[in-house]
Amino acid sequence: MRTNLITNGVRSSDKELVKKFAGAGLHSAQVSLESHDELLHNRITGNSSAYKNTVAAIHNLKQAGIHTHTNTTICRWNRDHLIPLVKFVKNEFDAKYLSMNMIIATGIAKDNENVNIGYSSISSIIEPVLKYSEETGIKFVWYSPTPYCMFNPVDHNLGSKSCACVSGLLSINPAGDVLPCSSYSKGIGNLLKSSFSSIWNSDEALYFREKRYIPPVCKKCSMKILCKGACPLYWENAGSGNFIWSLENRLRLKTRGVDGVEPSGEVL
Repeated sequence: MRTNLITNGVRSSDKELVKKFAGAGLHSAQVSLESHDELLHNRITGNSSAYKNTVAAIHNLKQAGIHTHTNTTICRWNRDHLIPLVKFVKNEFDAKYLSMNMIIATGIAKDNENVNIGYSSISSIIEPVLKYSEETGIKFVWYSPTPYCMFNPVDHNLGSKSCACVSGLLSINPAGDVLPCSSYSKGIGNLLKSSFSSIWNSDEALYFREKRYIPPVCKKCSMKILCKGACPLYWENAGSGNFIWSLENRLRLKTRGVDGVEPSGEVL
């Protein structure tokens, strides 16, 4: 079994702890790096010492022989600073690849609209970063599912992306709750009270596996079999009506310079 550590790197700034990880057989690590800029990284993470610890952790993990790469969650605060971040990751860590994803409207991000970004703006954010990565020889990996009518990752050689909740992945929290994915706070069952089989085949699980969350506007789309409506948490927060509005207005928004913001103030 291969074990991967997903971490903010704070604890892994301790070299002795990282040596223990390596000795225990840790195969790889993904470290969250939100910006090349110390102040911006610390602002996003809410920790004034996070940047120094995170950078130290990446070096420690690599020096211990653990396959390590950085992941960046794109939000409104760092969306305009991603190319310098790619340059930093390549030069500072001699990285062969890095990954990015869209911020998910869950946890504190759900209540902080000033950090969220919408599907209507993701193409204009990603394409320059992808182009720069190709030019400088570092592989760009993209994680987030998106509606293919707005951003098609296959067309950009990023591979097919769709939500894998209760199909390709699920999570189990310390209380035994089975979560559709790690971004959900509410489970679909509890392993201390029910068998895995009964949870896996429950109506709650089938809701995700059968993609019942697909917005109405997507159901007649020929590409729904590929993107499957993207992220259910996104629609849970934004509402599928937002998507219909976005399809009709995103070009006008870009022209007006307010891409991704509806007159009501909602993020698309």
